[in-house]
Amino acid sequence: MEDEDEDDDDTMPRKRRNIEFLESLELPPTCTVLKTRRNAFVYLIGTAHFSRESQDDVSKVIQSVQPNAVVLELCKSRTNILHMDEETILSEAQNLNFDRMVRVTSDFEFLSQVMKLFCRCKR
Repeated sequence: MEDEDEDDDDTMPRKRRNIEFLESLELPPTCTVLKTRRNAFVYLIGTAHFSRESQDDVSKVIQSVQPNAVVLELCKSRTNILHMDEETILSEAQNLNFDRMVRVTSDFEFLSQVMKLFCRCKR
């Protein structure tokens, strides 16, 4: 299923996976598989923030494929989470309120307006 492949440019060996195995994987519908002319595979997963289903989809693809690399795209307002320790993240999540959510989403005017409208309707 796998072979170790030394690359002159890399210091660590990369796994080369059997193409038939990769093509036979049953992946979630949110995953699009792109294949290059050199038989490299890219697994593009569409996600929704805070969605348990999205988390499960990403986890399933990573566990099934066991990729050499994972690339994560974050919007600018969420990149600060990469510099927080687990305790800070937990504290931030526990202290989340409406005003704070509005500040965080202010970069996304449409989302901010939808949240304000939704909260007004819930009152």
